[in-house]
Amino acid sequence: MRWIEPTMDKIATKNIIHFSENHEDICKRVCNNLNINIFPDYSGEKYWTLNSGNWQSHNLDKEQRVFIDKFIFDEDVITKFEKSSSQLLFCLIIVY
Repeated sequence: MRWIEPTMDKIATKNIIHFSENHEDICKRVCNNLNINIFPDYSGEKYWTLNSGNWQSHNLDKEQRVFIDKFIFDEDVITKFEKSSSQLLFCLIIVY
């Protein structure tokens, strides 16, 4: 039997919706419909959370980022998921 170890690109969400200050109401409706409270920023440098009806921006730190070619069960990836209050990591795409 051959063990297959998937990488982050196999579980990463693609074609995601980014937060827009111009469309805050639409973003709130998406959050309510999907039962989420976090949106990535288009810049890739921060993300937004919805708390009590108000949006707040946060800078992404090293512990919230993972390279898209990392193995899902890599110790570093598991540790980052455990530390993430949202159980969400932001994938970095490697361009060669």
